[in-house]
Formats: sequence, C-alpha cells, structure tokens
Amino acid sequence: MKNRKVFLLILILILVTSFLAYAEYDRNNVKNVMRSNIQLMGDLGKAIEMEDFAAAANSLMELAQGMITISDYSPTRGAQGSWDNIFEGFINSAFIGIGACAT
Repeated sequence: MKNRKVFLLILILILVTSFLAYAEYDRNNVKNVMRSNIQLMGDLGKAIEMEDFAAAANSLMELAQGMITISDYSPTRGAQGSWDNIFEGFINSAFIGIGACAT
C-alpha cells in the first residue's frame, strides 16, 4: 500500500512537470525526458505489482536522473521559484520511493 502511494505521488508530479516542461527552451530534450518518464512509469508500475522492489528502485532512479537533467532550465512561463519547487518535490519524492523500496 505504501508503495502504491509513492507511485501515485510520482505520477502526479510527472503530470504537473510535463505541462510546465513542454514550454521549456530546449523542447527536444524535455520531450525526450518526458517520453522516457512515461515508459519508466509503466516499468515502475509493473515492478511494484510483481513486488520487484530492486527494479522499482532502478526505475525511480532513472526518473530522478532524467528530471535532474532538465531541472536547471528556466521556464518560459511561470515563476522560476515554482519551477524549482516542482522539480525539487519530484526528485525528492523519487528518492523517498527508492528508500521505501529498500524497506
């Protein structure tokens, strides 16, 4: 149950960041990260269903790494502070999920 909550939190954060990220200057890089995130979320869901928490942790790490690569961009819309908070929350949530996979 705990892992499902982490999964849902991460999914919500991906959806929120994807709306903001498409307005980013390096649109191709952001699109690639978001496409990768969609696949990784599917892999994460399958890993959780199979209770393969090592694979789930790997998916979460890849999600965090992808978001880190685009987190330094300046948004073309909205405040930089909001952008930073969203990315910080997403990345922190991924690492919390990784920690949950270890327990």
